[in-house]
Amino acid sequence: MTVKKQTTGYASRRKTVVKRKKTGDRIFGRSAATGQFSTLGEIHTKAGENLVVISRDAYRELAARQTVRPVLDDEDHCMASSALAALASGDEEILSADEVRTLADAPSPLYFWRSKRGYTQAALAKQAEITQPQLSRLEKGDGMRLETARRLAEALEIAIDDLA
Repeated sequence: MTVKKQTTGYASRRKTVVKRKKTGDRIFGRSAATGQFSTLGEIHTKAGENLVVISRDAYRELAARQTVRPVLDDEDHCMASSALAALASGDEEILSADEVRTLADAPSPLYFWRSKRGYTQAALAKQAEITQPQLSRLEKGDGMRLETARRLAEALEIAIDDLA
């Protein structure tokens, strides 16, 4: 590992003393301004990486000056735009944390969505063209045919996958 003296930026403003002591992979320098040790320098690893080591205070100062913005590529931007448009149009909805917990604790997704939409078993069964006892069995986890699932999903205004 080779070490170079940091001569620009934060280190030079703090007037770091040139005398440094090498210990393992770190280089310690004493600040003339504060008298405290700080880690400063550039490290070249055996793997060819160039690492810059700065003190925590220097890091915090740099971090405070930075505005972090996520970088989206075209595909991410397209997906985000589609999701926002679906939310705005009502084609998609967001569940609150409480609703997610309720869904996880429900006997079946069908039970959760029926309750969330405010249907009674009789009303949903009528709209989906099945019997109320059949709906009761389906809510307890009995398997359902694809056509029944399609009619229930349509009545509840959800994707058929939401019943799985």
